Amino acid sequence: MLKLGWGTVNLEARAAGSPYNWSFTGTATQEQAPMPVPRGKVLGGSSAINGQTFIRGAPEDFDTWASWGNDGWGYLDCLPYFRRLENDADFHDDFHGTDGPVPVRHHPRETWPVVQEAFFQAATAAGYPYNPDVNHPEATGISQRAENNIEGVRMSMALAYINPVRHRLNLTIRPNVQARRVALEEGTDGKRAVGVEVESGGDRFVVEGDDIILCAGAVASPQLLMLSGIGPAGQLAAQGIPVAVELPGVGQNMRDHTNVSVRFSVKEGTPEDPDAMRAVRLRYTATGKGELRLESDDPQNCAQHGLSLLEEDWDRERLRECVRRCVSLLQHSAYDRFIQEITAPYAGRPGERRRSDLWLTAQHQHLVPHFRATCKMGPENDPMAVVDPQLRVRGVSNLRVAMLR
Repeated sequence: MLKLGWGTVNLEARAAGSPYNWSFTGTATQEQAPMPVPRGKVLGGSSAINGQTFIRGAPEDFDTWASWGNDGWGYLDCLPYFRRLENDADFHDDFHGTDGPVPVRHHPRETWPVVQEAFFQAATAAGYPYNPDVNHPEATGISQRAENNIEGVRMSMALAYINPVRHRLNLTIRPNVQARRVALEEGTDGKRAVGVEVESGGDRFVVEGDDIILCAGAVASPQLLMLSGIGPAGQLAAQGIPVAVELPGVGQNMRDHTNVSVRFSVKEGTPEDPDAMRAVRLRYTATGKGELRLESDDPQNCAQHGLSLLEEDWDRERLRECVRRCVSLLQHSAYDRFIQEITAPYAGRPGERRRSDLWLTAQHQHLVPHFRATCKMGPENDPMAVVDPQLRVRGVSNLRVAMLR
């Protein structure tokens, strides 16, 4: 295992400039300035600095993947692995595991802060059903989140997966190593991955391997592929990188959730510490997408990534409706004791869409950021697919990309 970073981190690790954070930047729309994109630069990756929310995708999403020709990726195909992954302290049924490496908990209602109880009252009054298990395949409505934080300890993938097996003789962890590119050779059926060129302590060398698996996330994995000569020919040529395998989908199809905060002032006496409340609208399954582009042939320079999240009318209308619903919930009587005034956003009435569009695109849209899909999986007839359903990189043997993003 090769990793640039080491050890465990604290809360400050997420801050820009932290040695445990790559401190990338990205753009949500052309009108906005670049925003921070925190990414873990430590053993365990971004699981060491992220929000610790342990929520599965909707079953329909996995079944859609399978319907596109990605055999083995339907919900029922993935469910056994979801169960093997988790140790759920609260739900013991056919949809959950109880002996996996990642402990999961759900906060019972009696432990909720008063502002969270107000949200529950407002949402149920508006007709949203309550589902205590957010990861149940039929869950909809409102739920308390599942999280992999146990008694204040962040259960990163380093703690959950790596620490218990450090003693294994077939595992070598090399920290503080910068991967530069995948080493390729000409094989009998095309290019073949034989190792990874790395840099450590000022020295460059190749770590050889029979099977190379990139687990560098939605930013660094496509960047490493392109630095290795695998990607869109035009981008590679612009940086003077010889084309080993032309794959136009590398770095394309970048997705993220649109994040809009609803802001309000609070009345005297509202609890401020240690509890907090945010009203955030996250729009999933957006049609807008972006791309990741190389800025140089130096792996230390982050590839440029930008999204055009509100270019599509459908995305803007859905986000407007999200904001309206959020404002409506905050106007419920359950919040009367807390909220003085809603100060933002301006969602706009149906006849005032331009004003609300300007507000959303120019001021208050944020990256989450949960970048994904930059090494798209797809069947052989998908020209933009980077990996097949077995996660093998097209046109290169012995090379895979595996990442939860």
